Formats: sequence, C-alpha cells, structure tokens
Amino acid sequence: MPQDQSTLFEDSRTEVGGLYTTAILAEVLRVPVEAVRRWHRRGAVLAVCTIKKLPYFDFQEATVARKLAALWHAGRTLQEIEREYDSLVNSQVNHQRPLADPRLVVVGQRLLWREGDRLTEPGGQLLIGFEEPIESDRPGRDDLVCEGEVVSLPMTSSSFANDFVHRTGETFSDVTAVEEELLQTAEEQREAGFLQEAAETYRAMLLAGSRQAEVHFALAEVLAQQEDFSAARERYFVALEIDQEFIEARLSLGCLYAHEGELELAKAAFEGALDIHHDYADAHFHLANLLSGQGEQDRAAYHCQEFLRIAPESPWATAVRDQLGTLRT
Repeated sequence: MPQDQSTLFEDSRTEVGGLYTTAILAEVLRVPVEAVRRWHRRGAVLAVCTIKKLPYFDFQEATVARKLAALWHAGRTLQEIEREYDSLVNSQVNHQRPLADPRLVVVGQRLLWREGDRLTEPGGQLLIGFEEPIESDRPGRDDLVCEGEVVSLPMTSSSFANDFVHRTGETFSDVTAVEEELLQTAEEQREAGFLQEAAETYRAMLLAGSRQAEVHFALAEVLAQQEDFSAARERYFVALEIDQEFIEARLSLGCLYAHEGELELAKAAFEGALDIHHDYADAHFHLANLLSGQGEQDRAAYHCQEFLRIAPESPWATAVRDQLGTLRT
C-alpha cells in the first residue's frame, strides 16, 4: 500500500473545483458510496487532499477507480475486487501503483496487462486466444467494461490538483491491525447484506476502546440502512462530539433529518457543514433542494449557483441547472 502522505487543509474555501468528493465519484462510476470508501481506505484509490476528513479525488484517481468499478459492474463482489487488487499489488512488488498504469486493463472480470496484442496475467502468464472484453452479467452495467485506456469522465482535473504530489491513502486514522481486521469483517458483512452483524462488529470495536469518529460514523450508516433512524442519529452525534468538524457526518445527519421531516434541523446541519467547508458541493446540493421545497427561491438559487461553480460537470449538474432555471422564472 502506498505510504500515507496526507495533505490536509483547514481553509474552508480551499479551491476544489474539478475534484470529486466520495459521493460524486460514486455517482460518476455508478457504484455504492461504500465501495469508494473501501478502495480509498485500502490505498487503491488515493485522495489528492483531505478537508475535514473529506477526501477529494482528481481525474487521475477517477480513472484508477473506474478500473475497479468495471470489475464490480462485471459481477465481482467488493471482497473479490479487493482480493484481486491485493494479488495484483503482491505480484508487482517493484511497481508502486500498478492500477494507475494504462497498460493494466479490465477484460471481463479480470485485471490483465496489455503489451501490444498480448494479454498477460499479473503473474506474467501469457493468455493465448483470449477473447475481447466479456459482456457484463449485470443488466444495464456493461457500458463500464474498461478495455484499453479509460475514456473521459464527466469532470476534469483542475490546476490545483495537478500541483500536488503527495496523496493520502487512508480514511481511518491510526488504524491498528486488530481494528483493520474488524473493519474488513464489518465491510464484508455489509456487502453480504448482514447489516445487524456489521453493526455488532462496529460496536465490538467501540467496546474495545476505539474512539475513532469514523467508526461511529460507519455504525450510523449501517443503522440508517436498517431504518433505525433514532440510533443512527445518536451515532452521528457521537461522531461529531469526537470531531465537530467531521463534515460528512454533518451532511448525513442533515439528510436523516430531512428524511424524517425535521427540515429546520436538516437546514442547520447543511449550513453547519458549509460553515466548516464552504466549497462542499454535496452540502450545497442538498441545501438547495431543501430551500427550494420551502419556497426560499433566492437562497436556493444561490446554493445552486455555488454547486455549479464548484462541480459544473458533476452527474448532478444537469438537474441543478434545470432547478436553477425554474427558480429564476
């Protein structure tokens, strides 16, 4: 795994135009948000910077993530993808970032090296007569099979992103070996749909003394999936008590409040996230929707404009432009 060389920023107005948040990257790739979080935590996808625990990814890392997403769309589970990634890294000990190498392609459900017309496995075995990319066995997802260089993504990298060399591979800070094992177990349980078991694994980490805000956040996300909204809300609060500037927790808490019809509390959560990091596109998006529903057209239009300034080519941009046009009529 690449060394963790975090580039952290405290200025809430750090220029992040053209970069992807976790949620936006997941939307671009049409994979679960949890998939991007897992790939980031394992160091497969590296963040160009981290602001208040929120990782940002540039175009280069989006192309790396797209290779992993292609495996998922081709029918591989997240656990299988991680084993494939580990096998790739172990077989390429002299190659620090094999996933970032354009010669590494996704063919069907496999990662293979392309040298001219030759395809080889990561271990070096030549494949004779291997067919062209296999159709995805997940209906409607075969358009992301990745063969050769990755095609363009809906956002472009900014000059800000290109100025940085150091990247961060870890979302969870100071993870011990035992915690890493428990996190892996919880993630596998979540993917398999065993949400109650995953919640108990996260609770085991907390009982063992973990004080990481991220663990409380992960538990809150699982509880929300189980529609245990009261318990989820409490865990978001605990995460924020540990780290009051954990803006993803604020955003998720706001979404939970909005779901429950507590619109003023939702608004306060979204505004609190923006007070900490003004250029948080996701928060502008959700706040604009909430304000529009409350008839606050001028304020909603402002947040639409801010969203489009920060993320003009995001998957949500078309809907936001349509919304802005409606608000101005």
